[in-house]
Amino acid sequence: MKNIFYLILTIVFVSCGKTEKPDSQSNEPINTISKTTEVKSTSMNDSLKKIYGYYVGEFIAVKYNEESPYTYSNKITVSIDSLIGDMLYGHSVVAGNERPFKGKYEYKNKVYIAKVTEPGDDKYDGEFIFDIFPEQQLIKGIWNSFKSDILVTMRKYDLKKRDFVYSENNYTTTEKILKDCTNRTLNIRIRWRKYPEMFQA
Repeated sequence: MKNIFYLILTIVFVSCGKTEKPDSQSNEPINTISKTTEVKSTSMNDSLKKIYGYYVGEFIAVKYNEESPYTYSNKITVSIDSLIGDMLYGHSVVAGNERPFKGKYEYKNKVYIAKVTEPGDDKYDGEFIFDIFPEQQLIKGIWNSFKSDILVTMRKYDLKKRDFVYSENNYTTTEKILKDCTNRTLNIRIRWRKYPEMFQA
């Protein structure tokens, strides 16, 4: 009987000496979004506000027919109108000829890299490949014509962002832009009616 009593007493002492281990797993939900992704998203949203608008500069011939008279340099205005999903929409104006364009873009290292095309129903339509630098408010790139039988088949450009103010001394394209583009929404609607297929996903 004594042996049973001592056995029970020993079990009680051993049980009292045990302590519960704290749960190493927290009940709080784990945040799966990386800080790097959050920073990149914020940076992109901030830069979007800076890229919309008009960029102006020289449209310089790179590849051309040397045996025929051609225009080495012309004024060009490129407008970045909207970014929807991974698509960029805009238009260009050269020598009074306004052409819409659209294409895909990506945001990498604080730069927008775009490849956009014009409708193709004009003799001088082509493809723009350019980089947009939001901080510097610059666009740099090249343009390649769809057709190989025109005088200039490739041009380069280095454009600076500008806020247009009406002046008789401005480029001849300015007046057209100011009339047709009172605001960006109206501008997009005008081109949508003219080229609805350009705005189809």
